[in-house]
Amino acid sequence: MYSQQKFKKNLNKYATNYDKYTNIQKDIAIDFSIKLKDYIPQNKRILELGAGTGYLTVELVKTFNPTVLVAIDISEKMLKYNRDKNFDLYNASCFPRFIVSDAEINSAIKSKFDIICASTVFQWFER
Repeated sequence: MYSQQKFKKNLNKYATNYDKYTNIQKDIAIDFSIKLKDYIPQNKRILELGAGTGYLTVELVKTFNPTVLVAIDISEKMLKYNRDKNFDLYNASCFPRFIVSDAEINSAIKSKFDIICASTVFQWFER
């Protein structure tokens, strides 16, 4: 089993270069949003697990215009990169609340959400 601490360390180490090697994840996030557009209403409260550098976060903001978007990730540097890279888009619409947390044992989220989603993250879960 891959150590969560090692995983977090690697994500933090490579956050600014991550997008260069993960184009498939961007394609998945876009496809996911397109397919769900007709099934998920606008202006909902959304929780994103494993937000990373923001591929799905961006698509959620553009496609669903959420009233609240909380993006969590185990890596602080991935979330910082997500926020900084997409600042103008978020600032013009729905600015996500970024929370550093392990999605498997998250105790930081106390709110209720209409939608909980994730993309290419569950393979890293230990439970």
